[in-house]
Amino acid sequence: MGYLETVKASSNIPVCAGFGVRSKADVELLEPYVDGIIVGSALVEAIEQKITANDFLNTLRA
Repeated sequence: MGYLETVKASSNIPVCAGFGVRSKADVELLEPYVDGIIVGSALVEAIEQKITANDFLNTLRA
């Protein structure tokens, strides 16, 4: 996470991270180092499985 700390400290714009974010544990790992978290593939899978938006978000909330 050192890289993300360096990027955030060096940037005056919000820093977001993603790729492989699928769970609350993933969010909790990234949360201290970024301003936002990007969820891609897990969202597509949730849509395909007809998981409600609320249920999906509850799996990610830290």
